Amino acid sequence: MRELNIDKTNLKAAYKEIEKLNPKPGASFSNSEEGIAYITPDFILEVENDDLKVILNNNKTKRLKSSEYYKHMLSELEKKQGDKEAIAFLKDKLEGANWFSNALIQREHTLLSTMNCIVELQADFFKTGNERLLNPMKLKDIAQKIHLDISTISRVTNSKYIETPYGTFLLKDFFSDAFSKTDGTTISNKVVKTHLKELI
Repeated sequence: MRELNIDKTNLKAAYKEIEKLNPKPGASFSNSEEGIAYITPDFILEVENDDLKVILNNNKTKRLKSSEYYKHMLSELEKKQGDKEAIAFLKDKLEGANWFSNALIQREHTLLSTMNCIVELQADFFKTGNERLLNPMKLKDIAQKIHLDISTISRVTNSKYIETPYGTFLLKDFFSDAFSKTDGTTISNKVVKTHLKELI
């Protein structure tokens, strides 16, 4: 205020004018009543030299563990040979909590195994970001490599995204059929589509 010789009256008038303005003026041109859905990637790919590292983007999720309070309560009841119904109830609930926690750990392991396998099979693309280097790849290829069912791989890759230095991609985009070239080698249909785009 001192530098620009602005007095309090002018500043208050400016505030009042600014408060009348719409902070999102472009929103009035949109027909959609729904908000914009932003993509939060499930995986983050870090590329250092030729090394590819996949990180599960779960920094906002806290590790689940059973309540120490209820564990202590169960221990005390067992020592005193207390109410059998209460002991059975607590045991059942704590076992259920442990099972759920282990299931989440297993899910993370499956997600990372699947993503690491995709990165390994599509390493040339992930190192360069060049779509022409995408290899033909099917759910079956991943399933065989990491010894899981195709339906599991389908579930794991469904609606999941990976953030790379070249952009954020839907995992399903890395799967494609193979076309045989005249020399007997195979090429991904994604590469064929890229060539067609360029020609058009």
